[in-house]
Amino acid sequence: MLQGVKMWLEAAHTDQVLDALLAGRPYPRALFDATDRVDHIGFLLPNWAKPMISEAATEAGFPLGHRAFPSSLVARELGRISGRRRLETQIFKAYGRTATGEVAFEAFIPATDDAQVEAWIRGGVCNHVAIVMSAAERFKLLFGALASSGVSMSGFMYGNAVYLVDEDATIMYFDVDDREHPFRLEVRTQGDHAASGT
Repeated sequence: MLQGVKMWLEAAHTDQVLDALLAGRPYPRALFDATDRVDHIGFLLPNWAKPMISEAATEAGFPLGHRAFPSSLVARELGRISGRRRLETQIFKAYGRTATGEVAFEAFIPATDDAQVEAWIRGGVCNHVAIVMSAAERFKLLFGALASSGVSMSGFMYGNAVYLVDEDATIMYFDVDDREHPFRLEVRTQGDHAASGT
């Protein structure tokens, strides 16, 4: 599976990804430009994958920066889905290189029954693609632009951008379709812009 992730990231052209996700929404689409790039994709994995994920990531072309850390945002989302406040979830992140630069994946590994996680995977729970915006000024306009175009910020964001201290990045997640478990667009920019990002 991770080989497929690397192949997708190698082929992913930022313009094409954004055109597909924001089809029919010219105002928010116009806030992105050629200096923005696909950063990573994210998805769930069951607990049985945890012992082998680092080796599998390396073999698939993601040999750099392996780290595991607790999730805060996805833990909220999976908690809501499973009828509790939060569900303990670990993130494994790994980086690789393509002809156009560095790319990564995030695997969310919830502390729950593997069969449940596999059902969520089949339903597309927590699938997302992340785009880095090179200019914070454009990032700050995005929430309003997407909202006016009918694209909602994901519920677990509670209407606010979030600053990730360890990555020195501010992020927002948006639901780009109306499914029960929508595909999500994560948008991030360098620095702390959480107070003014929405």
